[in-house]
Amino acid sequence: MWNGLKFKLSSELIEAAGKHAAQRGMTLEEYIEEFIGLLNEEQAKGNVELDTKSIQDKISAYSKL
Repeated sequence: MWNGLKFKLSSELIEAAGKHAAQRGMTLEEYIEEFIGLLNEEQAKGNVELDTKSIQDKISAYSKL
């Protein structure tokens, strides 16, 4: 579960995520849902803390794949 955590993302990061989503044949919404699912899996394994900085870092890394 996402726990209602709120965070801000730069327009550049959203744009990069949108481009990566399009390359994968996904909508930005689908891409974000997939990413949140991956974050939740990693949190359950104890690999990531769900705070604003770590989420922004993960999104940045994920959108560059």
